Amino acid sequence: YEFANRTTDAVNLWEQLQEIAVKKYGADHAEVRTVQNNLANAYDDAGRTGEAIDLLRRVSDEEEKVHGLKHRSTLETLANLADALTSDKQDDEALKIYARINDPFVEVLGGNHPETLRMQNAYAALLCNVGQMEKGLSILEDVSRRAVEHYGNDSHDALQFRQALAEQYAIVGRVADSIDLLEDLQKDALRVLGPEHVGVMIIRHNLAKSYVDDDRIDDAIRKMEQVTQHGMRHLG
Repeated sequence: YEFANRTTDAVNLWEQLQEIAVKKYGADHAEVRTVQNNLANAYDDAGRTGEAIDLLRRVSDEEEKVHGLKHRSTLETLANLADALTSDKQDDEALKIYARINDPFVEVLGGNHPETLRMQNAYAALLCNVGQMEKGLSILEDVSRRAVEHYGNDSHDALQFRQALAEQYAIVGRVADSIDLLEDLQKDALRVLGPEHVGVMIIRHNLAKSYVDDDRIDDAIRKMEQVTQHGMRHLG
């Protein structure tokens, strides 16, 4: 349901699973909190962000009481809470949570664990969005470097992290860096995802915008023609 974007169905199913888990294990059991964490993510995907935040607050408080901060379940629940708060534009609280869990994530899971990298990428993106560009870019660059070193250019996470970095380069006016990274990304994404993947279209669209910023209008037009042709094939 979630992969098919059937968010209402996903919410309904997780709510049913929550009810079953509570009856079987009791409201305070770890299995119930796992289901509730997934339910909260489904709420957020369905646009019910307030409900997601309320549920994640309760679950994260309980996880920390039971396990302490330096436990994977606690950290991942707090990361989900920070993500939901970011979606709800509660940036100050989200930043405090990210800052609080950053070092424990590295200590518990390791600095190169995919969940650590994803959390740090989200933290860095929020820093950039609130104007802390230097700190945010530094983290994004470090995350991208570690993802490539440990998982390779072809990993989906590495592609995502590098794209986020390229977008921030463009925002701060480092157009040449943005173009260089996006051109490399386009090659890797074509090889990994294939020419018809929507991710390739997004990279090409961003590359066209960077070409415009660099006054390479002919290159931008050619790239947008590729994007348009892709859209017509898939969207009509």
